[in-house]
Amino acid sequence: MKKIISLLFLLIMITGCSKPNGTLICTTTTNPIEGTTISSKYIAIYKNNYVTNLKTIEKITVGKKSDLDLYKEKIEELYKDYKDIKYYKNKISIKNKTLTSTTIINYKKIDTNKLIEIAPGNKNIIEDGKVPINKVKDYYTSNGFNCKKR
Repeated sequence: MKKIISLLFLLIMITGCSKPNGTLICTTTTNPIEGTTISSKYIAIYKNNYVTNLKTIEKITVGKKSDLDLYKEKIEELYKDYKDIKYYKNKISIKNKTLTSTTIINYKKIDTNKLIEIAPGNKNIIEDGKVPINKVKDYYTSNGFNCKKR
């Protein structure tokens, strides 16, 4: 009986450590130049270990509000090639001295080949048309993000 209980406990521990469904949240904050703070938050919802939806929230706070126009221009340039892709939405807003860029990607429906065409680096996280959550976590962690699964 003790062996069965021990085996069940071990099985629960092994399977409990790797949840196939959940949310991965990755965050970072940097100060690239004095008076400017960039904070990024990536929220990946995954099912069966593949990302289904990704929401990114990037906030740039500056000392002088006039600096936001340049950041807005650069972000619009960065996302212009994604503008007509279905299931990929980017929105930029400015309030006071903070620019917020929010991107939502529905990986269940998006054409991942188009994402790779636009930015070949997307091959690093796209595998057979899907995005494995562990690849996303490894990518963000290797770029200095703090990631936690829920």
